[in-house]
Amino acid sequence: MRILCSLTEISFNPLNHNQIKEREDKWVWIGLDRSWLVTLRVAATVPWSLQWEHTGLSKRLMGQISAIASSGVEIELFSHGEEADYGAFSNRRVRATVFEGEDPNLPLLNSLSFSLAFSEVAKGLECDLLHCFNTTALFLDEEEYLLQMLNPTSAFVKEMLQGEYPEEGMYANKMRSYEVMSSMERREGARAELVIVSSELAKRNLVRLYGIPESKIRVIPTGVSPSEVDQSYEKKEEGLKVVLYPNRVSVMKGFRYMAEAMLEIRKSFPSAVMIVLGRIDKFDYGVVSPHLKVLRDAGCVSIGGFVDRARLREYYKMADVVVVPSLCDDLSLSLLEAVAMSTPVVATENTGFPEVDEVGVKVRPKDGGEIADAVISLLSDRRIYREKREGAKAVIGRYLWPSIGKRYLEAYREVQPSSSR
Repeated sequence: MRILCSLTEISFNPLNHNQIKEREDKWVWIGLDRSWLVTLRVAATVPWSLQWEHTGLSKRLMGQISAIASSGVEIELFSHGEEADYGAFSNRRVRATVFEGEDPNLPLLNSLSFSLAFSEVAKGLECDLLHCFNTTALFLDEEEYLLQMLNPTSAFVKEMLQGEYPEEGMYANKMRSYEVMSSMERREGARAELVIVSSELAKRNLVRLYGIPESKIRVIPTGVSPSEVDQSYEKKEEGLKVVLYPNRVSVMKGFRYMAEAMLEIRKSFPSAVMIVLGRIDKFDYGVVSPHLKVLRDAGCVSIGGFVDRARLREYYKMADVVVVPSLCDDLSLSLLEAVAMSTPVVATENTGFPEVDEVGVKVRPKDGGEIADAVISLLSDRRIYREKREGAKAVIGRYLWPSIGKRYLEAYREVQPSSSR
């Protein structure tokens, strides 16, 4: 065991990693093992190469795994990424072939390559539980596992993308790839001891499209750090109106309908500007570029491109309204970040966020006119605008990582094997 102590006090709770980091200058470690305090040993595996300081997915995983570790779980992550110690957890690299190129199916191929390599690593693991993400359980033999699905179910994505792409060539191939992914997700979900998703929307789709019993699905939302919450500042009431689109410029994220909405918004607010913070999807460029051109010709868009997650907070604070017009999503992190900054949102019912009406206006997917009406209503009525800002203050407490981490611990205890692997 290890005991954390100073000249004046002793702590028997070394599980709060943030507190330890903040006070490390005051503490001295005595060389004892703290395994007696660890509840579970978990091996988590993701089929991606993660740039921890940049991408939204990386931020989400960092927050989730750190929160789980702070709940008393000894967790080790296996990924494409380099070996590293992140304090709350460590990352172990799984060496797998990585295929490069422009083919839109390469991400899936790389995920399968990783998952096959991890299946060999898993045979020698000593842990109480395997926590597998997208595809990483496909090649496991007899190992029991908990499955977490971070993306919208592929069968639902295919439903929502019908009619959004041309019906031939590479676009037809992309739609067929969702059929392949659907069959893999169905297989992984059927074999899992428990399936974790981020929203009730995802849960309903697993039941409806894959036949997975409700009894084995747990909904645990994504979250934000308490340090990201800033809701006490005042929004400007006069001047330029800023509509923020903080997502990838793609078909799935509903950019076409955002562009249509912005042209209508300008009729009521001629000086309004739309700020786009996100990369332009290479595969979707031919489909979204005409809408970008129309916005540029109208002089109502600023393309900021990819912005580091830390800098995004400045934009959420500056924005009057944040729009998340996704055709399908897995509890949008962008939406949560807007709520953390008490900036009213306009979001589709397919973002996976159940409290949209408390913090903004909920709209149907694929409806630019409805998006425009919602934005105009928020910008036109200061009473409603203030109500939505206050609503964000009431809602955000349900989405903070410290409490969410405990819910993962509860899920782990449901499926923990009787003995370690």
